[in-house]
Amino acid sequence: AACPGVSTSATGAAVCTCPPGSSGPDGSACDACDEATFKNVSGPSSCAACPAFTLTPPGATSLSGCVCQPGYNASTDGVECVGCPAGTYKSANGTGSCNACPAGTNSSLASALLADCSCVAGYVGGGDGVTCATCDAGTYKAAPGVSPCVTCPNGTTSAN
Repeated sequence: AACPGVSTSATGAAVCTCPPGSSGPDGSACDACDEATFKNVSGPSSCAACPAFTLTPPGATSLSGCVCQPGYNASTDGVECVGCPAGTYKSANGTGSCNACPAGTNSSLASALLADCSCVAGYVGGGDGVTCATCDAGTYKAAPGVSPCVTCPNGTTSAN
């Protein structure tokens, strides 16, 4: 008889087993390993969790298939990833450099998008992570983010 689902059997074997990338009891149809898990052997064993801050597509068959999620980086696939430093971002899965935020912007630890780079205090912009300019003379902005520059109190001024 044919094995159910993706399970397989060797010629002459008495039982169907789950192939790598899937798990379930012998003789079952097998379920693909969930996202961020993998299994590299055949049989009923369960799928193993990937290292911290990594992900895989469902059905992964190897530890090296666990790649860094956006905002995180490592020197190689299959190891625990660390957050991109503040002031940088990384939008792609896998290894690769964290990108520096543009001048006049900053981001928090483990930022995944250019839009996560927001204008620093004293700079104003559109919130896209790209265009920040210094506040005009006579105005200031004390906090980072997309808030506007405000006019200095009476009797005070600022240089741009």
